[in-house]
Amino acid sequence: TPRKTLPRDPSDFHHGLLDPVYDSLARILGADPAVEEQPDLALANLKARLRMLVLYYHANRLRYLEVPQTVIEKPPSADTWPGHTDEGELGFTYEQLEQYVLGSLEDDSVRQRITTLRRNSSHKLRTPKLPPPTSAMAHQTSTTDC
Repeated sequence: TPRKTLPRDPSDFHHGLLDPVYDSLARILGADPAVEEQPDLALANLKARLRMLVLYYHANRLRYLEVPQTVIEKPPSADTWPGHTDEGELGFTYEQLEQYVLGSLEDDSVRQRITTLRRNSSHKLRTPKLPPPTSAMAHQTSTTDC
């Protein structure tokens, strides 16, 4: 079978190719990355998600990808800032996380860190509360319910 590859080098997505899309999306969401004084993790995660969308699109379209060894060996990272790694941000390794999930983790400090992260992100498992409707929203609803 012929070799299927991405139409572009995936590293292009790390070097400005998606910047216009990112900037537009940030503005739509009410943020301006050009004036952010310090890294905003929520905003930084947008870049990682945009790259993911592009790569998933191509993977689904091609139905097969030959993954370069450099990608396989690269430490997991959203690359939200230089030198960023998932394990560095989490404060433990994926191997330790797997031990935690399997119930064999012996390091109490890592177990406590994972427990704290789970507790701090538990809100993501619940449906968010919606704001009360504004008069403009009530008008839109009443005119579309006809």
